[in-house]
Amino acid sequence: TYITKKRMDYANYLLKSTPMTIEAIVNEIGIESVSHFHKLYAKEFHTTPAKSRKGESR
Repeated sequence: TYITKKRMDYANYLLKSTPMTIEAIVNEIGIESVSHFHKLYAKEFHTTPAKSRKGESR
């Protein structure tokens, strides 16, 4: 959905531009769990949040 896309875009921005933990980002964007966030992130960006933060991608 549009809202989920916006949340994932914001999460991606936070991952790449802040030292926030993944848990803090999940709380910031309003996702109910870290595991659900990982699934949504992988679906949207075809990589994991940790790899995205390190600058790696598939």
